[in-house]
Amino acid sequence: MNKLFATRRAAAALLAGCIAGASLVSTAGAETPPPATGYTPFIPIVFPIFVIPKPVTASCTINNTSAPLWYAQRDIRATSYQGWSVDNITIRYGANTTGNYTFRIVVRETSRTGDIITKSEMKTVALTAGVQKTVTTYFANSYVGSAFNLSFSHEDISGPNSLFMAEAQGACSDSNTSETNGLTDLTNPPIGFTVRGDSTHKTSEVIEYRVLATGKYFITGRDDEKALLDSMPASFTRTGKKFRVPVKNSFGNVSDVYRFFAPLAITHAYVDKATREYILSVPNTGLNDEGADFGTVLPDASGTCPDWASTKIYRSFKNSANINERNHRYTTNLIDYNAMTALGYTPEGAVFCAFSL
Repeated sequence: MNKLFATRRAAAALLAGCIAGASLVSTAGAETPPPATGYTPFIPIVFPIFVIPKPVTASCTINNTSAPLWYAQRDIRATSYQGWSVDNITIRYGANTTGNYTFRIVVRETSRTGDIITKSEMKTVALTAGVQKTVTTYFANSYVGSAFNLSFSHEDISGPNSLFMAEAQGACSDSNTSETNGLTDLTNPPIGFTVRGDSTHKTSEVIEYRVLATGKYFITGRDDEKALLDSMPASFTRTGKKFRVPVKNSFGNVSDVYRFFAPLAITHAYVDKATREYILSVPNTGLNDEGADFGTVLPDASGTCPDWASTKIYRSFKNSANINERNHRYTTNLIDYNAMTALGYTPEGAVFCAFSL
């Protein structure tokens, strides 16, 4: 996966170099989340986390007495989830053997076999046999997009014996617990938990414009820039194409998209954070850094977007011999994408995943 990430970064840097009229190729690798079943984003979540209070977005009352315990291999399902992110989950744990227990919690869409949305920090808990402890584990405020049902399950548990979760104080609404085979548990009581996250939908609407003087395409998620371009209809016009993505600088599992301006080509290049850092490390590229524009989820190795951010954003590149004619276009459907290929643009596949159109 590191090799794939480095290859994508090199390709993006080369693309930016073509626009700028210079060669920029990165061979450096990058740390990525460990492999797991299901969709895995190709960006790391960075810890430690700066704790910012978030509202409760799902819960099943935690039993703070010595409640009966159940194996942690069972996953907790939050149905009809009302939040737009998961920042942390609190669960009460116990063990039959004293020692240190290390685990990570994986959030998937719908069930333990669904697309992976995010993984928590690696958490180590010191437990005394027969003594329960309430523990909060963090996810760097990870975006869940259109996911309506979430699954929270344990991964990579290590310790002197099995780890257990305490049952809830009573019956729960909008949540249940699965068996180890992933099927809904209809006989045992639910697990107590509290999930906190954003309760508001923090998204950015990215608008496409046509530059009338040159026929080039331009996208932006910046509201002040949209207002400026809309005030100059003789120079810029909306094409009617748009897509919605997470806002920048808000979610631990979202990749911010950064923008560079190439004065020679009079066009922009959009790259991920790792590529931006590489470009900034190279002198005299001829590219002007314009900072983060919006956030996105990156496609997996096969170009597939997860179900919770399923809209593919395709990129086409007009790699003209005349540098002044070079330009990208970002499209949201195969009809427009194929039309650009027919016009001589180079098809470069899906590069972003959007929440919706």
